[in-house]
Amino acid sequence: AGSTPEAFKDPERGKTISITQMALGADVLFHAAGSTGHGVFEAAHDAKIAAIGVDSDQFDEMPDVIVTSMVKRVDVALFETIRDVIEGRFDGGIHALGVKEGGVDYIHEGPHAVHLSPDIRAKVDSLKAELASGVRVVAPE
Repeated sequence: AGSTPEAFKDPERGKTISITQMALGADVLFHAAGSTGHGVFEAAHDAKIAAIGVDSDQFDEMPDVIVTSMVKRVDVALFETIRDVIEGRFDGGIHALGVKEGGVDYIHEGPHAVHLSPDIRAKVDSLKAELASGVRVVAPE
């Protein structure tokens, strides 16, 4: 949607991009674009396809299309930081908490988890294990 602050608050642009992506064959939509993502959900709703939320559980925003959300586990980051301070190991700076550290996950419980079959959960768990072990690497942009 763009790289300016406005890119994260333009639902109409999110919908337009999503319609283009579906025309190119996308059958699941995933965004990382703030409130622009609501347009993604609207496009998914109109096309009756699945969408994935981001940052927090977005199921309530459009329950008929959200199958899960990628979540940032801020609770894990906060806990780790407090523990490091208490144990005298705190070191300021940037700390990346990925799958291996439990810093990111996906919603796999709650009312919409019924849309995640055991096969899908097993596949995601397998991929998470590969990421955590370093067998699979996500390349930076």
